[in-house]
Amino acid sequence: LPISSSKTAASTNASLARLMSLASLGHALQFVGALGGPLHRYCQKQVQKMLSMGVSKSLEAGLVVPGKDPGLYAKTMLHICVEDSTAALVDKEAQARSRFEQSLAKAFYGREVLTFKEADLTGVPAKLSSQFAGRGGTYKVPVGRDAMNRIMPFCGVESTRRRLFE
Repeated sequence: LPISSSKTAASTNASLARLMSLASLGHALQFVGALGGPLHRYCQKQVQKMLSMGVSKSLEAGLVVPGKDPGLYAKTMLHICVEDSTAALVDKEAQARSRFEQSLAKAFYGREVLTFKEADLTGVPAKLSSQFAGRGGTYKVPVGRDAMNRIMPFCGVESTRRRLFE
């Protein structure tokens, strides 16, 4: 039986949307630490190659329409529709951002502790500051990104904010 072009377009769109969803799931699982390592990176690259090839061939054949077909991420469509040199630049930027975020995570890993008095944490809600409560009215805040993100928005003491950056 001949398959109509609308049926082919719909099945192509559904297949590409599933592949994009699986790629997103892989990224999410990697983010939470469930996946990782060289094999996972290799598989991600292969899925991205398959996805790029499938979307570009579908675009050429007119089976996929950018902005019209649901489930096709704009970032992937943009990545496929731009020139190769631009796509390489976008990839380099993403890799550099990833390395930068990994460096930040290492730098802010909570190995050390800063000791503050109650007056140093003016503006920080009691519920939050109680998590860092120590003995004798002091607060022991681990040096790290997590503590920085929780204290900085509330703390009204300039010297405390400055010490968090040291």
